[in-house]
Amino acid sequence: MWTQEVIVTVIALAVFILVPVAFLGWMGYMILRGKGSEDVSSRE
Repeated sequence: MWTQEVIVTVIALAVFILVPVAFLGWMGYMILRGKGSEDVSSRE
């Protein structure tokens, strides 16, 4: 039975978990992409 309180709790937990994971993943992607572009530019 999905009451409003249960839905709000589930959404809050999902946001609390996904936001740090997405942020860390994005930061890691940007760092790796930055290193990759630097390596390519230095080779050329």
